[in-house]
Amino acid sequence: MVAVEALFGNSVDNGAKSAFHAQIAYFVEPSHDCLVECLPTCKSDKNPPKFPPVKCGTYLTQRYKDTHADLNLYTKHQA
Repeated sequence: MVAVEALFGNSVDNGAKSAFHAQIAYFVEPSHDCLVECLPTCKSDKNPPKFPPVKCGTYLTQRYKDTHADLNLYTKHQA
């Protein structure tokens, strides 16, 4: 029952019966050609972007390579 309470958020006791609510994960993946960059309203001369613009495909490919160090082994031995 604890797992169900954690999932639906009913384990919080603020002195009154809490309203039912559920937590649902939502994942989004833009097209590989989509340019991801800092929003104009979130940057200024005093507060420049923390990261350079990057295409989604480039970012996802690099993240995949970072987490799958053996990826090059499979491409070399195919054929």
